[in-house]
Parts: sequence; C-alpha cells; structure tokens
Amino acid sequence: MRDIARKAGLNVADKEDSQEICFVTEGSYTDYIEEYSDKDLTMAGNFVDETGKVLGQHKGIIHYTVGQRKGLGLALGYPAYVKEIRAAANEVVISGEEGLYTQDVFCKDLCFMSREVVEGEDVSAQVKIRYHHAGAAASLQRIADDQIKINFAEPVRAPAPGQSAVFYDEQGHIIGGGKIFLAK
Repeated sequence: MRDIARKAGLNVADKEDSQEICFVTEGSYTDYIEEYSDKDLTMAGNFVDETGKVLGQHKGIIHYTVGQRKGLGLALGYPAYVKEIRAAANEVVISGEEGLYTQDVFCKDLCFMSREVVEGEDVSAQVKIRYHHAGAAASLQRIADDQIKINFAEPVRAPAPGQSAVFYDEQGHIIGGGKIFLAK
C-alpha cells in the first residue's frame, strides 16, 4: 500500500502507523472523550487485583485499555496488565498475562450477513475479536434473542467489552458479528 501511495505522490506514504481513533484529528482520544462524555471518567480510583485487593491508584479509567501493560505506574515485581475496567466502581483490575486469556466471550447487538445463528444450534466459525487478531476457531451458540456465546477452542488474549467480534465461515465469508459485552 505504501508503494502505491508513494507512486501516486501522496504525502501519507511514509506517515507512521497509528493506533489512535481515526476521527480524533486534534489532541488525544482522552481529550475527545472528556469533551463529549456526560460522565467524569478522569477521576482517580483504585487499581485492584482479581480478588479486589487495592494495588495502587490510577489516574482515571479513561487512560486504560484491556491488555495494556505500559504506563500503569505500578511496581508489583511481575509484568502487570489491565484485565478489566469496572467503570461503575471506578476500578482497573490488574493481573499477570495469564489472567488476560479466556475461552468464553459474549456478544450482543448482533448483525448477521450470510446466515443467522438460531437458538439450539452450535455453529463452527473463525472469530476475530479485534482488527489485528488473526481469528481463532470457535463455536457460536445463541443464548438469547440478541446474544451469542462464543466458545473458543483455545483461550484468546484480552477480549474487551465494547470491541467487535466478527464471525466467519470455513470459506472466509462473514457470517455476522456483534459487540463484546462480557468475557470470562
């Protein structure tokens, strides 16, 4: 792609890759969220472990994402990662890397393309849980009118509420997708 952009004389050909939100053109995503959110997500709160033990203070949940390791400001004697963000309690749950893996992911706000998954059916699929995720073998089960349970054959790293999950059939065609609301 960069070669095509270079040949076309586009000034973005050598621009650094970005993981930021594409529509935030000035400032950072935290500035954007602060300006447009009706909630104060910048209040300091607690870093806690999986049992609820307080490990330290965070600078506001707005600054953290599931799977994040850098920038936590915690010295625990082991590599620490954000496992979960509990917005209602203003807590950021910290774990070792092994705590980021799960086999069961739940989605809502479903949208089907080539076929619908009906209740009582167990559908084999390849599922991607983020843009750069290669996809992993899983089975899909409809558990409610607008909810799917994804059971991965092998645990996947850091599925996060709010991310999309996309389901593909064995030919690589999109079955559909949904928004992750729970991973356990």
